[in-house]
Amino acid sequence: MQLKGVVRVSKDSQNVLGDPSYHLFDRGERITRSGLFVRAFVFSLLVLSLHSVSFALPSALPSSDDPYKASLMYAFLAGSDVNQHREKLSLFPERKSIPVLGERTDFTFSFYPLRSGAPLVIYIGGLGAHHTDSSFSAFANVAQSRGYNVLAFSSTMNWSFALSASRNGTPGQTMDDAKDLYVAIEKAIRHVKKKYGYQFGQVGISGFSLGALTSAYIAKLDLEEKRIGIDSLLMVNVPVDVGYGMSVLDSLYSVGDSWKSEHKENIGGYAINYYLRSIEALAKKRTTLEEVVRNFGLTTDQIKFVIGRQFRSSLRDALVSSQSVQDLGVLKSKFSRFTQIDRQDEALRFSFRDYKEKVLLPAWQRRHGANGTVNDMMAHSGLAEVAADIVKLPSVTVIHTEDDFLFRPEDIQFLRDTFGSNLKLYPRGGHGGNLLNVKVTGEMAMALGSLSQRLR
Repeated sequence: MQLKGVVRVSKDSQNVLGDPSYHLFDRGERITRSGLFVRAFVFSLLVLSLHSVSFALPSALPSSDDPYKASLMYAFLAGSDVNQHREKLSLFPERKSIPVLGERTDFTFSFYPLRSGAPLVIYIGGLGAHHTDSSFSAFANVAQSRGYNVLAFSSTMNWSFALSASRNGTPGQTMDDAKDLYVAIEKAIRHVKKKYGYQFGQVGISGFSLGALTSAYIAKLDLEEKRIGIDSLLMVNVPVDVGYGMSVLDSLYSVGDSWKSEHKENIGGYAINYYLRSIEALAKKRTTLEEVVRNFGLTTDQIKFVIGRQFRSSLRDALVSSQSVQDLGVLKSKFSRFTQIDRQDEALRFSFRDYKEKVLLPAWQRRHGANGTVNDMMAHSGLAEVAADIVKLPSVTVIHTEDDFLFRPEDIQFLRDTFGSNLKLYPRGGHGGNLLNVKVTGEMAMALGSLSQRLR
């Protein structure tokens, strides 16, 4: 297939691609200088301001039998007419002295107020997601429709968490990350109560993908420590084996190993152009979301690469942030305002496997005095580790898809065996593609509403 229309993203495009202050690096300069374009596509385009765009959600499941193509639906997830307050706390003020990134070390989060006295739901984004992404406002829409205030937090594998909230600066081990985020959430709730004079009723917690897994661990912590009072848990596309999921992301990225740089760049240019044209067509009611996905002109392998490249970019940013907090010597290039691109390039060559073996494992062994393997470490990061505890909550709901490419058949069976009737399983949608389906969002709203109705 001949792909035309390569897009070079310049600094002048920042108003289109989002405020660069919410990203670790200046995207325009990064893409122009290196030709590493894909960061600007699909999932990263979630930062587009879509609040003025209006289009109908599909009432049926995504029509594509290809889970990778169906997952592209997630790129169009956005909320509207939500009152969002962006908040910040200084959890580690000493980190402001970190070279280059010191000014980015405040812990930031979003508050979507509804009214004082209403219940609160805590929401955590998927791998690499930042709380300013438009997918968070989409969740806020659903939650507020059921009477909830919302506190939204970035992924523990987002660069900002490593800089601002991770005690050791090496995120990726779920329990350790959950403990750090639990402390931050508790402080965020106190901050909001004091600043806005709000009180909250019941408290629920939710998340997508890795954020769902993190929310499960935080729910377990709160059952033990009771510092927040979490009563309900809603998990969407929660990973059972996070280590396996990371290996899949590596395999998606490696699809492009044999491709020429020009071919990769053409894929990115085509994808960006198609996305932007589709947004315009959707706004003018000239097409539907299902048609947009169906007519997407990339092969399955090309889509796999684009998805894998985005997650690899998120890992890159998290790694650079991590090594700014605690330098383990895994990145050899110098890091300054004038040499940062060299470190970015080096970090981009790190796979998730590399990260687990060279960063996570040594840090985990030091913290816990353990001599285990990567598999031992990751076994303490999966859903099975906390499943027996979280089912004790008054309300637990899991929403998932059978064709999610980050899961094995045995993972789906584990969900069935563990959660029974509390599992809402859809046949198609890939990883997150079903979240634009009104049936799915209806299930989410019902899950959020069930607890508050029961406890009134």
